[in-house]
Amino acid sequence: MGFRPEELGTIKKAARLAQGLILVTGPTGSGKTTTLHAVINQINDPDVNIVTLEDPVEQAIPGANHVQIAEKAGLTFPIALRSVLRQDPDVVFVGEMRDAEVSSIAMRAALMGHLVLSTLHTNGIVETFNRLIDMGLETYLLASCIQLVVAQRLLRRLCSLCAKPAPLAPEDIKEFKLTPQQVSIAHHRVAVGCKQCADMGYRGRVAVYEMLSPNAAVRDVLRRNAGEDAIRSACNDLGVVWMWEAGIARALAGETSFEEVRRVLSAPDI
Repeated sequence: MGFRPEELGTIKKAARLAQGLILVTGPTGSGKTTTLHAVINQINDPDVNIVTLEDPVEQAIPGANHVQIAEKAGLTFPIALRSVLRQDPDVVFVGEMRDAEVSSIAMRAALMGHLVLSTLHTNGIVETFNRLIDMGLETYLLASCIQLVVAQRLLRRLCSLCAKPAPLAPEDIKEFKLTPQQVSIAHHRVAVGCKQCADMGYRGRVAVYEMLSPNAAVRDVLRRNAGEDAIRSACNDLGVVWMWEAGIARALAGETSFEEVRRVLSAPDI
């Protein structure tokens, strides 16, 4: 999935929890469901009762019980989720926290002994909390049940056959605020184009992430509903690597281009 070792360790730790909420956020097509299916595969075991509620079911996972949402037939996310929780599953994957009702049920389930996995359409981890608060969810619920928030995007990967090394452009060094150390160790490459990549210069995708496992300080900020700036400051104190920084690291490693980072990502207000 492209996670750095420390990120992977954080995800595995959260996936082993007996209860709580794990959220993966991003726009449509950013790989949210793929990431959560990978988490499910990590914890998939005959002794673990896993139920997924999806619309549609994107991948059949052996050992998991899949429920296809059918709103026209009256099987909505809230109805299906309430029904599933009566069966006391260990892990519940809710395809999307699309409204206040589903979000409230999912969060209360996360407080009552279930590990809940879900997705949300937000731009980043800070915006995730604001979106949930705007839905009308109580801040004490957010502070108590959220164990991990991952925001992600997909960047086009440079074609391994035709991408060529190139010196960093002065304007890129200035725009991306690259340090002399970053410049000195960069394996910068640029897109060229060949038959294998249909002259695009890119083949496949590479994911970039920002991730937050809330500590006591972040939970306190959430309980006080102190606002976006306070949440971002607490994340900075915790050492969160923002998606913009992750994209720069991918470009410096020669996996994607600075042009692609500029096209897909936005610099955070840090």
